[in-house]
Amino acid sequence: MWYEIAPQTPAKKLYAVHKDNKVSYKGNFYSVPIGTYNAGTVKVQLSEHVGKLLISDLCGKEICTHDISSLKGKKIILRSHSRDMEPKIAEIVDRISDLFGDPCKAKEWILAIKLHKKRYIRDQLQMIERIIQDNSTDHIARALDYVHTNNILSATDFKAYPEYIRLEKKPERDTKIIRLNPLGGNRHAQLDIEPQKSDLDDYEAFFGNN
Repeated sequence: MWYEIAPQTPAKKLYAVHKDNKVSYKGNFYSVPIGTYNAGTVKVQLSEHVGKLLISDLCGKEICTHDISSLKGKKIILRSHSRDMEPKIAEIVDRISDLFGDPCKAKEWILAIKLHKKRYIRDQLQMIERIIQDNSTDHIARALDYVHTNNILSATDFKAYPEYIRLEKKPERDTKIIRLNPLGGNRHAQLDIEPQKSDLDDYEAFFGNN
């Protein structure tokens, strides 16, 4: 009887990311993309597979791969890792952070979004800027407090909070206007229909009446 042997998944261990964006492994230093340490990734997983060193974040997402060096005391650096690939993003983050009443808190929140949604950070930043332009300073400050406190890392949810505040402040209209047919004096059935009102239920369920 023949049994198929399943390939073994390479074991992964945690290693520290140095401030210069390198990882020490078996006597050598391997690079990770510049900015990895500053973005909050201070630990990575390393594993070997067919002569390659696989570097991934704590969730298992691959960061980069290197050829394993048989020498000792070497720095193995990918050329792309020595260049800052996102200088403009950093400038945009600083500029948008300064639009808030509390730039430090805003930058901390935006950098968390950048780490969480790196591929979509430009879209997130553009949306945040539009939201700031379209809302009052007070509403933006309250929205920032909410998303920062609750670790909500989404520009879409940030946008929803000022909308919730505006709807919450709208007075409910209980007055019903009855229009009469000018000829017969009877009520017009179509005109008795009340316009649909915005419902706060969805917002209250999400924001918990904050």
